[in-house]
Parts: sequence; structure tokens; C-alpha cells
Amino acid sequence: MNSARETILQKLLRGRREDVPIPDTYCAPEIEDRVTAFTRGLEKVFATYTFVTSNTEVTNEIENYLQQQGNTGEVVVTGDIRKAGLLEDSSLRLVDAPTRGEEASAITLAYAGIAETGSLVLLSGADSPVTTNFLPDNIICVLKQDDLLNDMESLWLRMQSEKQSMPRAINIVTGPSRTADVEQTIQIGAHGPRRVHVIILVENA
Repeated sequence: MNSARETILQKLLRGRREDVPIPDTYCAPEIEDRVTAFTRGLEKVFATYTFVTSNTEVTNEIENYLQQQGNTGEVVVTGDIRKAGLLEDSSLRLVDAPTRGEEASAITLAYAGIAETGSLVLLSGADSPVTTNFLPDNIICVLKQDDLLNDMESLWLRMQSEKQSMPRAINIVTGPSRTADVEQTIQIGAHGPRRVHVIILVENA
């Protein structure tokens, strides 16, 4: 084995050891910096956001947002939202996911947010069917501030430490759907949601 190849293999082996420290580039900055970077990222991709400090405020914000969008019909809600104790006193006409493709809005819970890109990380599972994230025009996503990560590397490290196995699908959503395939003109909602609204839940505020 030549020396260059041996050096590379040794680096890979060291990277698999548990006693090797995480590189500094993977360490998230202060939460204030992450929040600022994340919200700027959301603005760049034309997503909207708001901050709340309680489950009751989450419910109120969702109801107000849907009222602004003129959504008075049924709203799809994922099981993880219900398990988190959200929307218990809501007056909305809630139906459990998966969507039938007829509902205009859906409410889901993010596994994480990526500050570097303003992205939401949504994992597939029994409580969070993938179709819920893409078929309705309005996606309302609740993100706990403590689940806001610095970058993609931090996401994979977290999943490796928390998950015994990877979910069938990991959807990384960065703003509403868009395409420029038609006459080189940006079209919003061509193959996904037209609007993405993020509710950032600041617990213990």
C-alpha cells in the first residue's frame, strides 16, 4: 500500500472512533446568531415566520394565519403535532394526516431547522406522512427553537446520536416550491406548497 493511500485510510478510521472530537466547524454558534441566520434565510426564500412562547400562542398564530389566507375548510394535521400537545383547544376543522389532496393547508412539526440555509428538516414516519409536506398550498411548520441547528453537518451528527435507524425519507424544505422551467419565469407552487409559514416556539422564554 502506498503512503498516500495509507494516510487517507488512517484518517477515515480515526473518523469512526468515538474518542475523536467533533471538528470546530460543526459546533453551532450562540442561539441568537442561529436564529438571526435562520430567519434571514427564510426571508431570502420568501417563507414567512413568527415567534411564540407557548402552545396557546401556537394555536392562535395558526388560526390567525389561516384566516388571513382565507382558509375556512379542513386542515390536515400530523400526528407529531398532536403528540406535542399542540392545537388541543383549536377551533379549526382538523383532519389527521395523510392528506387526501383536497385540503388547502397542513400543519406539521419540524425535526430541525438549518440556520445556514433557512431550511426545515421533516422526517417521514407513521405520525408524519411525506405527502402532508407537499400537496397542500399552505404549509405551516412548527419549529422548536432548541431544534435549530447551525448546518447540515450538525443535522447528521444529531441524527446519528438520536436515531437507531434512518427514516424512509428525510425532506429538507427551503421555502415554497418554485421553478423557472416555464419561459424562464419564476413560478411559485409549481410542484409543491405556495406558502411556507414557520412558527418558531421559544420555550422557557
